[in-house]
Amino acid sequence: MLYTVSDDGIYTANCELYILDKRNAAMHFIVDTGASITCCRAKELGVNLSEDDFIANKSNTRYINGVLKEKKSKKDTDEYSILFYEVKLQKLKIGTSIILENVSVWVTFDSRFYTCLLGQDILDQLYYLHLRNTKELLISDNVADLKQYINSV
Repeated sequence: MLYTVSDDGIYTANCELYILDKRNAAMHFIVDTGASITCCRAKELGVNLSEDDFIANKSNTRYINGVLKEKKSKKDTDEYSILFYEVKLQKLKIGTSIILENVSVWVTFDSRFYTCLLGQDILDQLYYLHLRNTKELLISDNVADLKQYINSV
């Protein structure tokens, strides 16, 4: 089970991403229950990726709105959405004990996107409990862990 403590309402989780048989990247994700997908910048994956590779392979894509840095406006550009490409992971490790296999993260090459988000596509596969009084967020892949914690409090 992962315990994370709020930093002014922001919960983070350490994650390890495995694209192949080895760990390709370790990074902090913001737990965002309002985000539909788990996403990050492509350069953070620890492998050499180019946008041309995704285009050539006809990778799945999604456009999302959300966490953007302000940028000077360019005429005839979409200022409100970012293009993401799907990267299939062999495994995603959240904290020290939660391991999900065959999941996807979505990556972008857009410099306006500046954070890593753990979204509902991953969170829907887990159990989580937010304790407002202690500002803790408990995340588990086993509901019995959460029940045991509640009974012990």
